[in-house]
Amino acid sequence: MVKFTGMAESPKISVLIATYNTPFHLVKRAIDSLWQQTFRDFEVILVDDGSTNDARHELYSYCMRNEERLVYLRQHNQGQSRAINRAVLLSSGTYLSILDADDEYRPEHLQACLRQID
Repeated sequence: MVKFTGMAESPKISVLIATYNTPFHLVKRAIDSLWQQTFRDFEVILVDDGSTNDARHELYSYCMRNEERLVYLRQHNQGQSRAINRAVLLSSGTYLSILDADDEYRPEHLQACLRQID
């Protein structure tokens, strides 16, 4: 397990991402969409569920460059639901949001979700 943590206190939202052999450029796009959020009080927990397509370690290197806001965990392949459940155990946010590794959020997504909750 590799865990990068840089957040001093619990964030409002934990964004959970599970990936398995998702092409790097898609995972990067998903995470980059989080860095563009108008709401900033969140953490990102990325669980790599045993991917075999990162031979050049692009995902690992990208996670290391963003370790102040990202928790990265690599595990043996156990399926998406177990990967997300593992991310839940690592999360410290008040609320959880799940982002698919090949998807992205619009810049106002997290803020809009919190408005609906309030």
